[in-house]
Amino acid sequence: MNVAGDASVEDDGTNTIGNALIQTITSAPTTAKRRIQQSLLLANRLQTKQKENEALQRDLQAAKHTIENLEADVKLHSKL
Repeated sequence: MNVAGDASVEDDGTNTIGNALIQTITSAPTTAKRRIQQSLLLANRLQTKQKENEALQRDLQAAKHTIENLEADVKLHSKL
């Protein structure tokens, strides 16, 4: 918070916000194991969302089919 509020340039010409950003990036976990875990979690989430999407697409097609049948019934009853 203090660094974000202070955008001054120090005597050596560096920016304190830039220094804080560099420190944050260098201290962030960048191990291959963590990246692999994140990739697997994202892949799992994507697969779940795709299954949900497929189920919703099937429901949508069923609803469209029901609507078509009901419209046909309405036309038939109107003719009678």
